[in-house]
Amino acid sequence: MKKIIVLLFLLSIAFTGYGQTQRDVISRMANKLLREQTLEQVMRAAQKNQLSTLKRAVADAVNVSLAVNVTDSKGRTPLMWACKNGNLEMEKFLLSSGAHVDAVDDQGYFALAYALFGGHAQIAVELINANANLKRVIAYRLRHGEWVDMSLLTLAMFNGLYEPAKEILK
Repeated sequence: MKKIIVLLFLLSIAFTGYGQTQRDVISRMANKLLREQTLEQVMRAAQKNQLSTLKRAVADAVNVSLAVNVTDSKGRTPLMWACKNGNLEMEKFLLSSGAHVDAVDDQGYFALAYALFGGHAQIAVELINANANLKRVIAYRLRHGEWVDMSLLTLAMFNGLYEPAKEILK
């Protein structure tokens, strides 16, 4: 009789644990789905140039750093989209939220390249102030057979960034 009671007790523990495990798995799956939806919302808002939607999605994110550095199918981040779209306010929000200023997409582009090639000087200045890597722009342009124009040097010096200007001249 004692053996049957012990066996029933062990079975009840096992089944209780099994039920708890199922609930844990379901909870983890639901959380993963919510995280993925939030990250998709962040990316969609950045692509569509919708700052208020982006701010709400980032606020809803469990991990803000992950949200502002999420990538699309081509490796582009929300910061790259903000630079490409010329959205200064979105860029400032993303930088203040921890966006990686020197992330590189699948084609080798980075936020500063999107800003410069799009002609968004003020956005480029903000990126430079956030310590964007100017050498990478120069290397990229040289690699693609382009001369490094004086706009980078002028931009750096105009904004009092003499150390980056010295790096450009080296």
